[in-house]
Amino acid sequence: CKPGYSGLDSIVVGNPFFFQASVACTVCPRGKYKSLLGGGACLTCPVGTSTISSGSVALTDCMCMTGYTAISDGEECSACALGEYKATLGTGHCSVCPVNTSSAIGSSLLTDCKCFQEHTAASNGLACAVCWESTFK
Repeated sequence: CKPGYSGLDSIVVGNPFFFQASVACTVCPRGKYKSLLGGGACLTCPVGTSTISSGSVALTDCMCMTGYTAISDGEECSACALGEYKATLGTGHCSVCPVNTSSAIGSSLLTDCKCFQEHTAASNGLACAVCWESTFK
């Protein structure tokens, strides 16, 4: 099989005295890769990573998913911390949520940043202010 595909290199079809090679290879699915020529299984990407498409041929095709970060592609990725988010695939830093907001671990969108209790904003993802006196949230 060529890189990006897994399976058997060849199988015997029909009479074993009359050898006919047949290739039985399937494309590596998303989240897996295979860099070597020949038979064998596709390898699973490290934790927190995936490939963009099927048929990936290198460990570096495994990129951090949104909400995860690492120094370089092909490495195990860590979830963005509490109060951070990352909307892009691949390497890069997690961004800090706006003032008086927080998000869950592994958040992937700015709108995952929600106001602290007793704070308010026009919508999620915006800096929040303390609620007016005699009001609450």
